[in-house]
Amino acid sequence: ENINQLLHYNTNYICLREQQKKSTRVNNIYHQKHMTQKNENSNPTCRPPTGTTYLTIGQDLFSINEYVASQYNASLHAGSLAPLSSFTPSALMVYTDLRTLRGLDKPTDYGSGVEYANGLTDNLFANQGVGLQIGLWLDGAAGCDEINSGLKDNQIQKLVHYLNNCNATQIFLRIGYEFDNPQFGYSSNPSSYIEAYQRIVDAIRSSSSSSMDNIQFVWHSWAAPRASKDLTLNNFYPGDEYVDWIGISIFQQVYPWSRWEAGTMNDIDEVMQFASARGKPTMIAESTPFGGIDMDTYETKTYHETDPWNRWFGKVLDIIDKYDVSMWCYINCDWDAQPMWHGVGFGETRISSNDNVMRKWQKHVITNEHGHSSNSDDGKKHSHRSFLMAGSLQDCGQSRNGSIKKNSNSENSTSVSLLATGEEDLDMTLLESNNKQLYFVEAPLHQSSTKALMAGGALLFVTFFSLVFLRRRSTMHNVPSNNTNKAYVPFYSLSYRSCANIDEEHPKTPNETNPLLNH
Repeated sequence: ENINQLLHYNTNYICLREQQKKSTRVNNIYHQKHMTQKNENSNPTCRPPTGTTYLTIGQDLFSINEYVASQYNASLHAGSLAPLSSFTPSALMVYTDLRTLRGLDKPTDYGSGVEYANGLTDNLFANQGVGLQIGLWLDGAAGCDEINSGLKDNQIQKLVHYLNNCNATQIFLRIGYEFDNPQFGYSSNPSSYIEAYQRIVDAIRSSSSSSMDNIQFVWHSWAAPRASKDLTLNNFYPGDEYVDWIGISIFQQVYPWSRWEAGTMNDIDEVMQFASARGKPTMIAESTPFGGIDMDTYETKTYHETDPWNRWFGKVLDIIDKYDVSMWCYINCDWDAQPMWHGVGFGETRISSNDNVMRKWQKHVITNEHGHSSNSDDGKKHSHRSFLMAGSLQDCGQSRNGSIKKNSNSENSTSVSLLATGEEDLDMTLLESNNKQLYFVEAPLHQSSTKALMAGGALLFVTFFSLVFLRRRSTMHNVPSNNTNKAYVPFYSLSYRSCANIDEEHPKTPNETNPLLNH
């Protein structure tokens, strides 16, 4: 994909760093799975480094595709040449139910858009190292009783088989999501929910396949009032040994007019503090601005909450900073267009539906240019969080794969010199795609040295020569007679972005073109 985009869009260059030097095929870069044994892994939960958050988008196939395409479209209008795959999130949300397991290896539509996990990992976003965040519906206390009696053992084994063969880099399995939502039916018998949760975890862990080591078990609270004041989070908790991550939902709790039965910030704080006390990584497992991005109501005017970004997005980002939330799952959806949700009140929450929100999303989430607090214009200094994109789950965010960053030194490109004064300075990397082979030369970049100035002078001459004479030539340079299918691509450039912020495993492109590459 990157090779084709390079040729089609005539982008500037691909910066390949140390970790790629041993790779000879593009697919090898993206297909490497995180399969380390959990009992030998220093990071068994795949919690990312402090200050970083996996970005996850849901919750149906076409809404996810619309999100990525619209982000790419916005970046092109902003003058960026980052490839389409740069906007693929680290993980993708899907839903299924234990009774049918629809929406995993086969597409289905529950009335809320097409759910199709394999369609995401193997088709739309194939070879990009994406993870899956799966919501597993257990059908309330009645469904849990069937699980505990053994009636669903066959379905559990089918689930185990799917997880064993899934191509997702990491899988975050929300077992009986929103267990404490009074409408979901678990509250009548929390102990039955706990037993069912544990039975599923034990079945998955007992699998002999090492691929099960990339599965994280998520205990997901709806972060709003429970069915009874006598019910506590502990009443539903399966135990530390069964829980890898703790999740919450954020819909209307951040609104100052939110009624207590719909949840408030106190409910969010309760769950997040519960997780912190147990040392568990946290995720916002479901989130969207209830009422829609362009909500215009009596409440928004009364509380002076007319700016859609500050009203919801900025406050959620503040929560992420406050608790160092490790994953943020945003539901990018036109809810009223889906039969299940039409008229419920969620509204239109696609990022692309509001130009101002799109601009701020690109600024604060995609490139993280100036911090992202809801009060970011108040003159205060706010943290700079990195939101991790596709590929970051392969090493649990250690190399921050996929995060799109600008050069921190300047808004403009940094002028540096490409030193190619000897074989020791060069590294030749071969990339293959559909029998087309391209060679990319990697050389160190230096910014203030005598050697750099000398090389820069030489490159000035070469550049002038190429402008005057290269135009007249239509054939490729230096194609060996015995390798006619190989094209050696010459690079003549004096303006490069520093490689310091370019991701180590995935090829990236800069934000501006080099017209000389046309030759």
